[in-house]
Amino acid sequence: MKNDLKKWNVESFRDVNKQIKEVVKKLNALDVIDEAEGLDEVEMQNRWSLMGEFWSVSRRNESHLHQKSRVRWCREGDANT
Repeated sequence: MKNDLKKWNVESFRDVNKQIKEVVKKLNALDVIDEAEGLDEVEMQNRWSLMGEFWSVSRRNESHLHQKSRVRWCREGDANT
């Protein structure tokens, strides 16, 4: 069952860090175009869409990291006790 869950996780959520890198790469390409010649309306809308996607993926990553830290804390306990 553990392997099935891992497979489902990869298929459903993919690698969050990879998603962030892809979005940042696209945003950087739009920034280069903006500096060179400016962005038209479609490119501006694409940029806003990418910014929203970036923040969405970032929040998902933070949530995932928070959950992992809580699981670790529950498993290992508090070192200060």
